[in-house]
Amino acid sequence: MLGLRADVPRGELVWDIRLLERHGVRAYPFGATGLLDLECAPRAGASEPPRVRITTSMPIRVVLRWGKSATTQGGVAPDRSSSLPVHEKVVTLIAASSTEVLCE
Repeated sequence: MLGLRADVPRGELVWDIRLLERHGVRAYPFGATGLLDLECAPRAGASEPPRVRITTSMPIRVVLRWGKSATTQGGVAPDRSSSLPVHEKVVTLIAASSTEVLCE
């Protein structure tokens, strides 16, 4: 439901942000010892850039994705369940830290 996909060996978390209301997760486990707090502020629409707060106990790369695409590669119209994010922002936290991100 929150669109989180962890790739622990690569040290990366992908977050497909689709909900419009405030949402997130506290103490999300990442690997054997890592923990993340993730929070997204409410948005007026799916194409509005999200405002995200990330707190981590270890270095991590977070890929934030939002918005929808009308077509897939090759121009084929997808069904509703296969709409693809069209905006992406990569945040790299090099140590245990907390940061706010405005995706523009």
